[in-house]
Amino acid sequence: MSPLANFEVQNIQHLFLCTSLAAAHALGYQHVLTMRTTKRKRWRILYAGGPVGQTVAQAILQAQALGGPVVYPWNGTYAANPITGVAENLGGIGAAAQMCGLAAGTSEATSLTYKMLIASALENPSPADSDIEALLVGGVCPIVYNPEFGDPIIEQAITTYQGGANVAYRKLQGLRIQDAISRGFQSILVKYVGSTLDLIAGQRIKAAVAKFLDSEINTANNSDGYLTQGYSNSKVTPAWENLTVSTDGLQTWTIQVTTHPVGESAYLLVEVSETAATIEV
Repeated sequence: MSPLANFEVQNIQHLFLCTSLAAAHALGYQHVLTMRTTKRKRWRILYAGGPVGQTVAQAILQAQALGGPVVYPWNGTYAANPITGVAENLGGIGAAAQMCGLAAGTSEATSLTYKMLIASALENPSPADSDIEALLVGGVCPIVYNPEFGDPIIEQAITTYQGGANVAYRKLQGLRIQDAISRGFQSILVKYVGSTLDLIAGQRIKAAVAKFLDSEINTANNSDGYLTQGYSNSKVTPAWENLTVSTDGLQTWTIQVTTHPVGESAYLLVEVSETAATIEV
């Protein structure tokens, strides 16, 4: 029996493996995929890191071998050994552990992009821009120094998903929000299993779903909300819309709704135009 079997019934959203072995990562990945089903209903994300001395190419190769709900950072982080006090290179495991902790301690609306990590030094202090871009395209989170902060940061918090540019899977924030919505629906709807199937039940289900979605709208008084209103052509777009609850009349309810999750500010493009000032004295 896999040691991960002990976690199958636990309410866990973030799983960190304290090993750089690719074989262990593969086991963790299969565990996560098995749990992320409508039957198991355990939506969780794996955080894994590579060994000391891992190259950019090796990190990309390992990330693409996983290619799913996994966060795989690259760059070794140094931390003081609590016994000797000597700084030791933890490889990618150190960054993976910190990212797992950051995710567990923040709301789903919080992006981990550009968040600072604790490290006395980095194994690769100045990776080339081309390497950073290759890592991002390959599904790896580069850990780099930011001169403005003076600390290592997560360049972009992404997953190893290789199926396209869908931010609901590729961005860690997008995946966390998707998982939170799934857990929320599971929590509020489970009590209706075994209830009568009639008009009153349908109305109650619809009201429960609407109340849950309203509670997750990001506002000034609810900064942890992960749904957002839009605004275009002087018109507000609701944070969720098109909610329908229907049944086959026998045993199944079908709930459909369009939601608008918050995104992350990964880029700020600034253009400055200069013109000479006219001066008349």
